[in-house]
Amino acid sequence: MNKSLQTVFFIPPEYQDYRIKDFLGAKKKVVVDALECVSKLINDHMWSEGKYVFVYGQYRTIKTSFASAALNAWININNKYTYFTSPKHLLDHKFPNDEDFISHYDAIMNSPFLLIDDLYATNMSNKTDMLMGNVLEDFFRYRSGNNFGGIITSKHSLDKIGQKYGQSLSSLLKTKIIGEFNFDQVL
Repeated sequence: MNKSLQTVFFIPPEYQDYRIKDFLGAKKKVVVDALECVSKLINDHMWSEGKYVFVYGQYRTIKTSFASAALNAWININNKYTYFTSPKHLLDHKFPNDEDFISHYDAIMNSPFLLIDDLYATNMSNKTDMLMGNVLEDFFRYRSGNNFGGIITSKHSLDKIGQKYGQSLSSLLKTKIIGEFNFDQVL
């Protein structure tokens, strides 16, 4: 990806070169099924109906590189701005210290296709978890109402996310997810 595209698409450098073709020929059924679901999400424009693919698993299960490949595939087809973000990044931009962060948060909220990496953040306090649950629920309700979709990664399943951030968020996500894939099976 060229330098000018890096600034438009906000993808960390270590994830810019992943492509769907890197995962073609995968022998693990979960990866094959996830590829098929991502293809539907992108090619059938299900992302524009506010739908997501959810990929979860332990650290080092290729979920983020797989999701980055999906993000890059969407960019190649649609050539619109998008973001690679995380819950902590959202929280930092929701309650900013300067005006630049506010416009950045709005751009993330209004990105037609988004990669949300590591939805289940483990390094936060219980108080921050409650706040994060509220921020995430507002975030996904807004995106749902505007028919924005994408791909979500996490270390844990939607049920665990519900235990951490609240069942309301988990229930909302379950109505928006067209495929949930446990990449622990890839190891």
